[in-house]
Amino acid sequence: MIDFRYHLVSIVAVFMALAIGIVLGSGPLREPITAGLKNQTQQLAQDKAEQRSQIRDLERHLSYAQSFASKVGPDLVGDRLLGQSVVLVTFPGTSGRLTTSVRSELTLAGARVTGQVAVAKKFTDPQQVGVLDDLARRLAPPTTVLPTTEDPYTRVAAVLGDAILTPQTTVAGAPDAAGAEVLAGLREAGFLDLSGSPSRRASLAVMVASDAPAAPDDAVAAADASLVTLAAGLDARASGSVLVGAASSAAKGGLVSALRSSTTASQRVSTVDTVDTPEGLVAVVYALVEQNRDSVGHYGSEDGASGVLPDLSGPVKP
Repeated sequence: MIDFRYHLVSIVAVFMALAIGIVLGSGPLREPITAGLKNQTQQLAQDKAEQRSQIRDLERHLSYAQSFASKVGPDLVGDRLLGQSVVLVTFPGTSGRLTTSVRSELTLAGARVTGQVAVAKKFTDPQQVGVLDDLARRLAPPTTVLPTTEDPYTRVAAVLGDAILTPQTTVAGAPDAAGAEVLAGLREAGFLDLSGSPSRRASLAVMVASDAPAAPDDAVAAADASLVTLAAGLDARASGSVLVGAASSAAKGGLVSALRSSTTASQRVSTVDTVDTPEGLVAVVYALVEQNRDSVGHYGSEDGASGVLPDLSGPVKP
């Protein structure tokens, strides 16, 4: 058994070591220790200064690259979408600034934007899915063929898709009374918000995603799954579609990431994850042109991107 003398010896040893350290630190070892600490401090300060310089260099290069892209962007996209009509679809949390930038780029490319359909948060509420499904069934015009599936969002996508999109460019832009009724019903029920004339059906769709949440959970995954289904369903009613967002949208919990992870949707809908940059906006236009040629691609700088831009060599699809 450990007795009192053992504890006493241990305590004395600790104090002796402390005393020796103090003596040495204030005596013969003081200067070497001080010099060593001073050298370490100077090295850390130098490293920090070098890192700051590197950051300034990177920021300057990035600013140059974006300024360059802004200058050449109009020439790169000019008339690429001439004669095409596009509808914008935004999802809960989408940045208005981002959507405005996308709209401006589409206009630069010669496209006519028919309108904007803003999907409300209520759309992905699991408590509202039955109401949404029943409403879509009742609003569906006779010309819409409802899919025989257990997934209600597939049916909703068919009804909404027929109201705002058509693969036939020759009939795009014409007033569609049935589509207007569908959109009015969904808006009155609080599932959509509308601007412009989205019932003048477009041939192409650009869907704008929000940033990924800081802490994605099962509810986020379920909402993303329903919107991926919607995106694929809209694409089936169009000549082409692209889901776009900032870099964060391709992170875990982001809608672009969810679509790229979908085996079926990723084979239909193209994506771009850098639309908060001038070069990313160019990629949106090029991806739409590629879609209009019946091809699919994923572009940007984040996981799941296969390149920067699609290869558009060859004739444009009429």
